[in-house]
Amino acid sequence: MAVGINNEIDVNLRKPFGELRKKYPHHHILMWMQDGVDFKPIPGARWIKHDKGRLHSYNPLARTTCFYEYYVILAGTFQCTDPKLTKETAKLAIAKTEGAHENWSMRQYEFKLKEDFGATWMKYLDEDLSLESLTLPGTRRSSAVAKDVTEAWLEPNVDHDDAVKENMLLMHMHHEDTIRKQLHRGIRLLELGCSEGHDFIAYDDLTIAGQEVENALATIKKFLEVNGSETVLVLFSRSCAHLDCTSPKTSFDAHMRELFSDRQTFYVDTKWPTLREAKGKIVVLRGWNSEPGEDWCLDFRPVLARQAGVPQYGCTAAEISSAADLVEARWKQITSDLESKHLARRIVLGACLRHGPTDDRPWILHSSTASRLQTKMKEHINKRDGQMKGIWFWGDFMREETNAAIAKLNHFGPGDHEVSRSKSIIKRPIIKW
Repeated sequence: MAVGINNEIDVNLRKPFGELRKKYPHHHILMWMQDGVDFKPIPGARWIKHDKGRLHSYNPLARTTCFYEYYVILAGTFQCTDPKLTKETAKLAIAKTEGAHENWSMRQYEFKLKEDFGATWMKYLDEDLSLESLTLPGTRRSSAVAKDVTEAWLEPNVDHDDAVKENMLLMHMHHEDTIRKQLHRGIRLLELGCSEGHDFIAYDDLTIAGQEVENALATIKKFLEVNGSETVLVLFSRSCAHLDCTSPKTSFDAHMRELFSDRQTFYVDTKWPTLREAKGKIVVLRGWNSEPGEDWCLDFRPVLARQAGVPQYGCTAAEISSAADLVEARWKQITSDLESKHLARRIVLGACLRHGPTDDRPWILHSSTASRLQTKMKEHINKRDGQMKGIWFWGDFMREETNAAIAKLNHFGPGDHEVSRSKSIIKRPIIKW
């Protein structure tokens, strides 16, 4: 007998229910006999499979065929649409995994998101999916944590103006969470800039205090050792303000190639891997030119070049007088990017605005726009309420609830109800049992 199944359930459901529990040990299962009974997902629900099955009845007097239907569920509420079904007959007709909250007055079952979702959400996905097709929550300038930026080395070329230097430090702050916390809270896409000396993490004119590339890699490796179902994609680039970062010296390429030589830890092939091939590994995204004839890693330079060539906010600084204005301008561009037909869309979920050293207008920091943009993104997701594939989000000060909302976009939602259904379900026979 399958764990979590009602002892009173019709004997016909025991075997298929147990098989599904074994095949999908991390998910919730909702299964029912087809006798006019049906369920519909309530907005916010997410699942990976909706299908039906056929089996022969155990009726000793006659061999009959029975049909059942089921959802393999990540989380959410599902409502029974049969008004004649009573609570007593439901015990026979419906099987569900343990932990489901029943609200029979509404004929609903609620399945909670598992507590470890942030650290292990990739284990709920089909391992044969290509990483390129996944929607991923990520952070840009992932090591630019507020406390480390405060102690960072920065020498602005503005006659050592203390006020401007303070503004520039504030402008470099992208996160409160360390990389370790980011990963445990659901982030799977990181950006790390490497300084000219190869060893330190740097962004533009800022070298992050006490942050070395190998230490950051050690943090990611430790996370993957504990959570072997996951993979982390890391965009590496050379960060140096006075040189062309997309065409570093060949010694940089050689140094990085040596750094990623352990094939058990790093994925450095040039083709997109499946989740099965990449799980437990760091997938290296290359943001610099490799040596001639020595192409390796997944080349990410075209994406960086496109981002550099597009106006950041779609408006001029003169039109922006507040963080709210900037968020609205940025959101218009984000919604346009979301509607793009490209398989892999790159969304920068952040915005800031800086002025010249002699301009008295206040600068608008990442911390002032991050929460508002994430709120708008969640509202957009709730309105769409369906699967959204191949979107990579690079955000600032990312909240765990935002990461979860983005990760769940890899699953079907009510907006995909008919699309996600097996063709055999659409016109199914109703057979008495």
